[in-house]
Amino acid sequence: MASDFISNNKKGKNSKIAGDDRNLVLVDKDFEEADFEDKVWLFWRRHGKKVVAAGVAVFLVCFAGIVWTQSRQIHVDGLQADYAALSDDEARLAFAREHIEDPMAGTIFMQQAARLASAKDFVAAAENYESASQVFAAGDALVRDRARFAAAECFYRAGQAEKAESILKSLAGTLETEETVRGQAMWTLALLAYSKGDIEGTKAQLAEMDRALGQTNIYREQMRSLKESDAQLR
Repeated sequence: MASDFISNNKKGKNSKIAGDDRNLVLVDKDFEEADFEDKVWLFWRRHGKKVVAAGVAVFLVCFAGIVWTQSRQIHVDGLQADYAALSDDEARLAFAREHIEDPMAGTIFMQQAARLASAKDFVAAAENYESASQVFAAGDALVRDRARFAAAECFYRAGQAEKAESILKSLAGTLETEETVRGQAMWTLALLAYSKGDIEGTKAQLAEMDRALGQTNIYREQMRSLKESDAQLR
């Protein structure tokens, strides 16, 4: 019985457990001398399914990207065709409000704001610039912030200085504001304070510009010029 046990135990160790292929050997040691074609065959035998699966995954990702691009282009073409058919400004603004999440709506608001500003309807222009900034809030920081600055300018020209300064302070005090626009907002606040004869307020604003703006910001040169022109600011 002991010999039978030993014999059965050896068989147990060498036999393959059902469902377990961790010790599977496809070829013997002689295959170490195999040529390139045989090695390719061995690789395909071992990893073929993984290679096919990876290839299918890459294809599906590429295909999905192509489909998304094409569908987006069809969507844009459709919007442009619908917009081209509109005949008046009110209809265009209604179109923009209906498609408020599309960048095209932001462009429409910007165009309408410029038209209204030219007609000296500054409050309506400012409101359209603010609508444009909301459309571009998540996509284009520079356009978003320029639209907000234009809104502040329009409010100021409409005689609503408090609204204008509130927007400028928001732009100047927000780190996420695009740096050129941030410098422009700071510089405008400094000029507004200077125009009121508020020397201390101007100095404080110029000091904040010096602290917060990068060395290459274009509004640093205006800041230095103003300091040189008035000894009170030094």
